[in-house]
Amino acid sequence: AATLRLERIRSNPERDHASMAMVSSLHKRLKTVEATAVGANQARALEAFRWSLEELRVSLFAQTLGTREKVSLRRLEKRWDDIVRMQD
Repeated sequence: AATLRLERIRSNPERDHASMAMVSSLHKRLKTVEATAVGANQARALEAFRWSLEELRVSLFAQTLGTREKVSLRRLEKRWDDIVRMQD
C-alpha cells in the first residue's frame, strides 16, 4: 500500500494531502479517546475502529489492493458516533 501511495502522490499531491488530513483527523480522535476508554466494550470498539481506519487508508491510497470490508469516511463517522455514545 505504501509503495502504491508513493507512486500515486506524484500525479496528484493535492488529493493525497486531503486524504491524509481526513485520516489524521480520525486518528487524533482515536488516540484521544483510547486514553480514556471506559470498559471492555468500548476498548473492543476502539480496536475495531483502528483497524477500519487502516482499511480506509488502503481504500484512499491504494485502491487497487481492495479492502476486507466496505469502508468510507461516512461509515467511520457513524462508528465513531457509536463509540462516543458508549462514554455517556
